[in-house]
Amino acid sequence: MIFAKSLLSAAFFVASVASLSIPSGNLNTLNKRETCPANYDDDKSPSCPKNVMSCTSEDVDPCCTPKYGLLVLSQEWISNYGPKEEFTLHGLWPDMCNGTYLPELGCDQTRSVSSAATVVKNLDPELFNTMSRIWPSYNGDNDSFWTHEWNKHGTCYTPLDPSCKPKSQFKNGTDVTDFFKTTIGLRQKYDLYSALKKEGIVPVPAPQGNNTAKTYSVDQIRNAIHNEFGQFPNVNCLNNTLSEIWLYFHVIGKDQFVLIPPTANDTCGSAINYFEKTV
Repeated sequence: MIFAKSLLSAAFFVASVASLSIPSGNLNTLNKRETCPANYDDDKSPSCPKNVMSCTSEDVDPCCTPKYGLLVLSQEWISNYGPKEEFTLHGLWPDMCNGTYLPELGCDQTRSVSSAATVVKNLDPELFNTMSRIWPSYNGDNDSFWTHEWNKHGTCYTPLDPSCKPKSQFKNGTDVTDFFKTTIGLRQKYDLYSALKKEGIVPVPAPQGNNTAKTYSVDQIRNAIHNEFGQFPNVNCLNNTLSEIWLYFHVIGKDQFVLIPPTANDTCGSAINYFEKTV
Protein backbone atom coordinates (compact mmCIF):
# COMPACT_ATOMS: atom_id res chain seq x y z
CA MET A 1 0.00 0.00 0.00
CA ILE A 2 1.48 3.30 -1.14
CA PHE A 3 0.66 5.20 2.00
CA ALA A 4 1.34 2.66 4.73
CA LYS A 5 3.65 3.83 7.49
CA SER A 6 6.38 3.60 4.84
CA LEU A 7 7.87 0.46 3.36
CA LEU A 8 9.65 -0.01 6.64
CA SER A 9 6.64 -0.52 8.83
CA ALA A 10 5.46 -4.00 7.94
CA ALA A 11 8.94 -5.36 8.48
CA PHE A 12 9.74 -4.10 11.89
CA PHE A 13 7.22 -2.17 13.97
CA VAL A 14 5.84 -5.13 15.88
CA ALA A 15 7.52 -4.42 19.17
CA SER A 16 5.66 -3.81 22.42
CA VAL A 17 6.58 -1.92 25.51
CA ALA A 18 7.36 -4.28 28.36
CA SER A 19 6.68 -1.63 30.96
CA LEU A 20 3.19 -0.89 29.66
CA SER A 21 0.56 -3.39 30.68
CA ILE A 22 -2.61 -1.56 29.72
CA PRO A 23 -4.96 -3.97 27.90
CA SER A 24 -5.06 -3.25 24.18
CA GLY A 25 -8.74 -3.93 23.71
CA ASN A 26 -10.56 -5.75 20.94
CA LEU A 27 -9.54 -4.69 17.45
CA ASN A 28 -12.93 -5.78 16.15
CA THR A 29 -14.61 -2.93 18.01
CA LEU A 30 -12.29 -0.12 16.96
CA ASN A 31 -14.14 0.84 13.80
CA LYS A 32 -17.25 1.52 15.84
CA ARG A 33 -17.54 5.16 16.67
CA GLU A 34 -16.86 5.88 20.35
CA THR A 35 -18.29 9.17 21.54
CA CYS A 36 -17.24 10.72 24.78
CA PRO A 37 -19.20 9.73 27.88
CA ALA A 38 -20.42 13.22 28.69
CA ASN A 39 -23.08 15.05 26.70
CA TYR A 40 -21.60 18.21 25.26
CA ASP A 41 -24.60 19.38 23.26
CA ASP A 42 -24.86 22.60 25.28
CA ASP A 43 -22.36 25.43 25.55
CA LYS A 44 -20.57 24.08 28.60
CA SER A 45 -17.02 22.89 28.10
CA PRO A 46 -16.17 19.41 29.38
CA SER A 47 -14.44 19.27 32.73
CA CYS A 48 -11.27 17.20 32.41
CA PRO A 49 -8.97 16.08 35.21
CA LYS A 50 -5.53 17.63 35.17
CA ASN A 51 -2.27 15.81 34.56
CA VAL A 52 -3.75 12.51 33.39
CA MET A 53 -1.26 10.80 31.10
CA SER A 54 -2.27 8.42 28.37
CA CYS A 55 -1.52 4.72 28.84
CA THR A 56 -1.51 4.97 32.64
CA SER A 57 -5.17 4.21 33.35
CA GLU A 58 -7.97 2.23 31.76
CA ASP A 59 -10.53 4.77 32.92
CA VAL A 60 -9.66 7.51 30.47
CA ASP A 61 -12.25 9.92 29.13
CA PRO A 62 -11.24 9.89 25.43
CA CYS A 63 -12.20 13.55 25.18
CA CYS A 64 -9.71 14.47 27.88
CA THR A 65 -6.79 12.15 27.12
CA PRO A 66 -6.13 10.12 23.95
CA LYS A 67 -7.65 6.65 24.17
CA TYR A 68 -4.94 5.33 21.87
CA GLY A 69 -2.20 6.92 23.87
CA LEU A 70 1.07 5.84 22.25
CA LEU A 71 1.78 8.27 19.43
CA VAL A 72 4.54 8.15 16.84
CA LEU A 73 5.77 11.24 14.98
CA SER A 74 7.46 10.20 11.75
CA GLN A 75 9.73 12.62 9.92
CA GLU A 76 11.26 11.68 6.57
CA TRP A 77 14.51 12.39 4.77
CA ILE A 78 13.96 11.82 1.06
CA SER A 79 16.74 12.99 -1.23
CA ASN A 80 14.62 14.39 -4.04
CA TYR A 81 11.85 16.35 -2.35
CA GLY A 82 11.09 18.85 0.37
CA PRO A 83 13.19 21.73 1.73
CA LYS A 84 16.93 21.07 1.49
CA GLU A 85 17.64 21.61 5.18
CA GLU A 86 14.48 20.21 6.74
CA PHE A 87 12.98 16.82 7.38
CA THR A 88 9.48 16.49 5.94
CA LEU A 89 6.48 14.95 7.64
CA HIS A 90 5.16 11.46 7.16
CA GLY A 91 2.59 11.61 9.92
CA LEU A 92 1.44 11.41 13.52
CA TRP A 93 0.17 7.95 14.37
CA PRO A 94 -1.91 7.04 17.44
CA ASP A 95 -1.40 3.41 18.41
CA MET A 96 -2.49 1.16 21.23
CA CYS A 97 -0.49 1.47 24.40
CA ASN A 98 1.28 -1.83 23.75
CA GLY A 99 2.44 -0.65 20.31
CA THR A 100 -0.21 -2.50 18.32
CA TYR A 101 -1.36 -0.75 15.15
CA LEU A 102 -4.93 0.46 14.78
CA PRO A 103 -7.13 -0.61 11.83
CA GLU A 104 -6.09 0.29 8.29
CA LEU A 105 -9.36 2.18 7.77
CA GLY A 106 -8.95 4.22 10.94
CA CYS A 107 -11.13 4.44 14.03
CA ASP A 108 -14.21 6.31 12.81
CA GLN A 109 -15.18 5.95 9.18
CA THR A 110 -18.04 8.43 9.66
CA ARG A 111 -15.37 11.14 9.91
CA SER A 112 -13.38 10.03 6.87
CA VAL A 113 -13.03 12.61 4.11
CA SER A 114 -12.63 12.18 0.36
CA SER A 115 -10.23 15.11 -0.03
CA ALA A 116 -8.25 16.38 2.94
CA ALA A 117 -6.58 18.97 0.72
CA THR A 118 -9.97 20.49 -0.10
CA VAL A 119 -10.96 20.60 3.56
CA VAL A 120 -7.70 22.28 4.56
CA LYS A 121 -7.61 24.73 1.67
CA ASN A 122 -11.18 25.88 2.29
CA LEU A 123 -10.75 26.31 6.05
CA ASP A 124 -7.14 27.47 6.33
CA PRO A 125 -5.25 28.43 3.14
CA GLU A 126 -2.13 29.26 5.15
CA LEU A 127 -2.10 25.76 6.64
CA PHE A 128 -2.54 24.35 3.14
CA ASN A 129 0.53 26.24 1.93
CA THR A 130 2.58 25.08 4.91
CA MET A 131 1.58 21.47 4.37
CA SER A 132 2.43 21.70 0.69
CA ARG A 133 5.96 22.71 1.64
CA ILE A 134 6.77 20.45 4.59
CA TRP A 135 4.34 17.54 4.15
CA PRO A 136 4.67 16.59 0.47
CA SER A 137 3.98 13.19 -1.02
CA TYR A 138 6.92 11.48 -2.67
CA ASN A 139 4.77 10.82 -5.76
CA GLY A 140 3.32 14.32 -6.00
CA ASP A 141 -0.22 13.41 -4.91
CA ASN A 142 -0.44 15.42 -1.70
CA ASP A 143 -4.20 15.13 -1.48
CA SER A 144 -4.23 11.33 -1.41
CA PHE A 145 -1.37 11.34 1.10
CA TRP A 146 -3.03 13.77 3.49
CA THR A 147 -6.42 12.09 3.09
CA HIS A 148 -4.84 8.77 4.03
CA GLU A 149 -3.09 10.27 7.05
CA TRP A 150 -6.32 11.78 8.34
CA ASN A 151 -8.62 8.85 7.62
CA LYS A 152 -6.29 6.20 9.04
CA HIS A 153 -4.57 8.09 11.86
CA GLY A 154 -6.32 11.39 12.55
CA THR A 155 -9.67 9.75 13.24
CA CYS A 156 -7.98 7.79 16.04
CA TYR A 157 -6.92 10.90 17.98
CA THR A 158 -9.92 10.94 20.29
CA PRO A 159 -9.70 14.44 21.87
CA LEU A 160 -10.57 15.93 18.46
CA ASP A 161 -13.79 13.94 18.09
CA PRO A 162 -16.61 16.42 17.37
CA SER A 163 -18.64 14.87 20.21
CA CYS A 164 -16.06 16.29 22.62
CA LYS A 165 -17.15 19.86 21.92
CA PRO A 166 -20.45 21.68 22.28
CA LYS A 167 -22.18 21.66 18.91
CA SER A 168 -22.11 25.44 18.88
CA GLN A 169 -18.30 25.38 19.01
CA PHE A 170 -17.63 22.80 16.31
CA LYS A 171 -17.26 23.64 12.64
CA ASN A 172 -17.13 20.85 10.11
CA GLY A 173 -13.57 20.02 9.13
CA THR A 174 -11.84 21.70 12.05
CA ASP A 175 -11.00 18.31 13.55
CA VAL A 176 -9.01 17.66 10.36
CA THR A 177 -7.17 20.97 10.41
CA ASP A 178 -6.54 20.76 14.16
CA PHE A 179 -4.93 17.34 13.76
CA PHE A 180 -2.64 18.58 11.02
CA LYS A 181 -1.74 21.67 13.05
CA THR A 182 -0.89 19.47 16.03
CA THR A 183 1.40 17.36 13.85
CA ILE A 184 3.14 20.39 12.36
CA GLY A 185 3.59 21.90 15.81
CA LEU A 186 5.40 18.77 16.98
CA ARG A 187 7.64 18.85 13.93
CA GLN A 188 8.54 22.46 14.63
CA LYS A 189 9.35 21.66 18.26
CA TYR A 190 11.39 18.58 17.39
CA ASP A 191 13.55 19.94 14.57
CA LEU A 192 15.62 16.90 13.64
CA TYR A 193 17.82 18.59 11.06
CA SER A 194 18.97 21.22 13.53
CA ALA A 195 19.49 18.65 16.29
CA LEU A 196 21.75 16.58 14.05
CA LYS A 197 23.59 19.62 12.73
CA LYS A 198 24.47 20.73 16.27
CA GLU A 199 26.42 17.49 16.63
CA GLY A 200 28.17 17.87 13.28
CA ILE A 201 25.88 15.43 11.49
CA VAL A 202 25.01 17.00 8.15
CA PRO A 203 24.04 15.58 4.75
CA VAL A 204 26.89 14.86 2.35
CA PRO A 205 26.97 14.72 -1.46
CA ALA A 206 26.12 11.36 -2.97
CA PRO A 207 29.27 9.64 -4.26
CA GLN A 208 30.19 9.75 -7.92
CA GLY A 209 31.79 6.84 -9.73
CA ASN A 210 33.98 4.74 -7.48
CA ASN A 211 34.18 7.37 -4.77
CA THR A 212 32.74 6.73 -1.33
CA ALA A 213 30.76 9.11 0.85
CA LYS A 214 31.09 9.87 4.52
CA THR A 215 28.75 7.80 6.65
CA TYR A 216 27.37 8.02 10.19
CA SER A 217 26.56 5.38 12.77
CA VAL A 218 23.17 4.74 14.33
CA ASP A 219 24.61 5.70 17.70
CA GLN A 220 25.79 9.06 16.38
CA ILE A 221 22.29 9.90 15.17
CA ARG A 222 20.54 8.52 18.23
CA ASN A 223 22.87 10.31 20.62
CA ALA A 224 22.57 13.63 18.79
CA ILE A 225 18.79 13.57 19.11
CA HIS A 226 18.97 12.39 22.71
CA ASN A 227 21.33 15.25 23.54
CA GLU A 228 18.86 17.76 22.10
CA PHE A 229 15.53 16.37 23.28
CA GLY A 230 16.28 14.00 26.15
CA GLN A 231 15.02 10.78 24.55
CA PHE A 232 16.33 8.41 21.92
CA PRO A 233 14.56 8.08 18.56
CA ASN A 234 13.93 5.12 16.31
CA VAL A 235 16.24 5.46 13.26
CA ASN A 236 15.10 3.86 10.01
CA CYS A 237 16.91 3.21 6.73
CA LEU A 238 16.26 1.91 3.25
CA ASN A 239 19.31 0.32 1.64
CA ASN A 240 21.51 1.72 4.42
CA THR A 241 20.34 5.25 3.62
CA LEU A 242 18.56 7.33 6.27
CA SER A 243 14.86 7.49 5.43
CA GLU A 244 12.82 8.21 8.57
CA ILE A 245 13.25 9.08 12.21
CA TRP A 246 10.44 8.29 14.63
CA LEU A 247 9.80 9.94 17.98
CA TYR A 248 7.44 8.38 20.52
CA PHE A 249 5.05 10.13 22.90
CA HIS A 250 2.52 9.74 25.63
CA VAL A 251 0.10 12.62 26.12
CA ILE A 252 -0.86 14.49 29.27
CA GLY A 253 -4.36 15.83 28.94
CA LYS A 254 -5.47 16.57 25.40
CA ASP A 255 -2.30 17.84 23.82
CA GLN A 256 0.75 17.93 26.09
CA PHE A 257 3.08 15.52 24.32
CA VAL A 258 5.79 13.86 26.42
CA LEU A 259 8.67 12.00 24.76
CA ILE A 260 9.14 8.36 25.75
CA PRO A 261 11.67 5.70 24.70
CA PRO A 262 11.07 4.06 21.30
CA THR A 263 9.18 0.80 21.12
CA ALA A 264 10.67 -0.48 17.85
CA ASN A 265 14.17 -1.44 16.78
CA ASP A 266 16.31 0.63 14.44
CA THR A 267 16.49 -0.68 10.88
CA CYS A 268 19.88 0.68 9.82
CA GLY A 269 23.19 -1.08 9.38
CA SER A 270 26.48 -0.06 10.95
CA ALA A 271 27.11 2.72 8.40
CA ILE A 272 24.31 5.12 7.46
CA ASN A 273 24.24 7.25 4.32
CA TYR A 274 22.79 10.72 4.90
CA PHE A 275 22.83 12.33 1.47
CA GLU A 276 22.18 15.93 0.50
CA LYS A 277 18.85 16.60 -1.15
CA THR A 278 18.97 17.12 -4.90
CA VAL A 279 15.90 19.35 -5.22
